[in-house]
Amino acid sequence: MIAAQIRHELGKGPDEVFAWFDHRPVAAASLGQVHEARTADGVRVAVKVQFPHMEPIVLGDLENLRLAARLVARFRPHLDVVGIANELVRYIGEEVDYVQEGRNAERFHEAFKARPDVVVPRIHWETTTRRVITMDFIEGRRITTDLEEAERAGEGGRERIDRVCSTLVDAFCKQTLEDGFFHADPHPGNFLVTPDGRLGLVDFGCAKPIPIESREDYVKLAQALVQKDGASMARSFHALGFRTRDDDPTVLEQLGTTYMAVFMAERASDFRGLDFEKLWRDMMSSVRANPVTVPQDFVLLGRVFVALTSITLQFRPNVSYFRILAPYLLNVLMASRARVPLA
Repeated sequence: MIAAQIRHELGKGPDEVFAWFDHRPVAAASLGQVHEARTADGVRVAVKVQFPHMEPIVLGDLENLRLAARLVARFRPHLDVVGIANELVRYIGEEVDYVQEGRNAERFHEAFKARPDVVVPRIHWETTTRRVITMDFIEGRRITTDLEEAERAGEGGRERIDRVCSTLVDAFCKQTLEDGFFHADPHPGNFLVTPDGRLGLVDFGCAKPIPIESREDYVKLAQALVQKDGASMARSFHALGFRTRDDDPTVLEQLGTTYMAVFMAERASDFRGLDFEKLWRDMMSSVRANPVTVPQDFVLLGRVFVALTSITLQFRPNVSYFRILAPYLLNVLMASRARVPLA
């Protein structure tokens, strides 16, 4: 099936296109599978091949998601389920197009090419189509597997946990606040740790731009959180598109407190002291009393934050995430002040 798909897309079978092609998949992808191969000039590559006839199936499933969201919205009016579903459908639908994924990958490769601690594969366009994508092979293990092994090593593995988690958060701060374009599929399998300890980013089917105006609003929100200024926090959320039924700022202040608790922690011991269950209960209580409409632009960024929070809570790195975040916030603030207003 995979060989036939490659022949259909590239005009030749895999053993003709590549100098060597492993017919056993080395990884599963959301819409296909990944095979290791070597190009004619000896470059080790990963070839992701989409299963035949996946596009109509995916598009049909996404339409079903929309219908389900409308149904759920009747029973959970305090959540903008339809808006969230529409945003997911919009971007997940792009994952069936591997040419678009290749363009996204190129943009990430350019952004991180000067970083010694992050590796992003190059795309080989001569063997890339809408349903087949070829990129440099990154040797590594998924991030959670690597961190679990480091955790089993006891104190000897703490440095690796701290370094990898720090790099992961820094990479996303750079994407969201400096580059304005972020990896929006934060599945642990899409983050690898190489044998020499670098962070590898793969699978770029879902990526999202953030305009400079939104980045400036996020900086204002962070300033309000640092200053514990609830009124400014609520105004920043409102500027980003968050709305409440009664325009009561309390729920937006609670939302900000919950989302930024991790980044304000200074040490691993601070993470242990955070009662996330209570934070979540308090926030959801406020939301039920005064429903919040979440802007669609925030949906995918929220997925990233949840993923980073999950890794943080599992491995408890001794890292100040806010200290990583602060320089990026400052740079956006300085750039904002330097901008010339439009006439």
